[in-house]
Amino acid sequence: MKFLIYCTIYFIAFISSSCIQNNRITAINTSNELKQNMLLNGISDHWNEIGDVNWSFQDETVSSTSGTGHLISKESYDNFILEADFWINDVGNSGIFIRCSNYEEIAAATCYEINIFDQRPDQRFRTGAIVNYAEPKVYISAGGNWNRFKIIADGPSIIVYLNGHLVVDIVNSKLRSGPITLQNNGGAIVKFKNVLLEEL
Repeated sequence: MKFLIYCTIYFIAFISSSCIQNNRITAINTSNELKQNMLLNGISDHWNEIGDVNWSFQDETVSSTSGTGHLISKESYDNFILEADFWINDVGNSGIFIRCSNYEEIAAATCYEINIFDQRPDQRFRTGAIVNYAEPKVYISAGGNWNRFKIIADGPSIIVYLNGHLVVDIVNSKLRSGPITLQNNGGAIVKFKNVLLEEL
């Protein structure tokens, strides 16, 4: 009788564990399916070009070495999680702009500019900052290495992680929706890959 009880308990525990594991796998798969790779098939699917940057695409990576301008998303977004890997040379000036309110004028005054510029003269708004809005909580030098941004825009809340470190956490309602851009400002050597967007 005891053996039968033990077998029953073991069977129930095994089934419960399997259900939990399957639910976890389903949740992970669902989360991954919600993420859109903005560079999966090149530039033209999701982006338009502004300026004279010599963008090129290879192996799901977009790169440039000269010019000034942006890749600007064809769609506008309001609430989202944006993740992106980037590489820049030590003196390069680049950035990721979100919620741009004026398609014809992409600037820190019309977008939230998450900066990539280690050598910016005003260090308050160096790499990891939101220019004119928030100094990074941690100063991290990006030049010469692959780095990763995670940007969470949810209503007035804007949170930025750089290489896993929380660098910005602000509440600001000035800009609520707009396209996303990837910038080369003045001939930086800059690369972007794994640009993943999940709308909230």
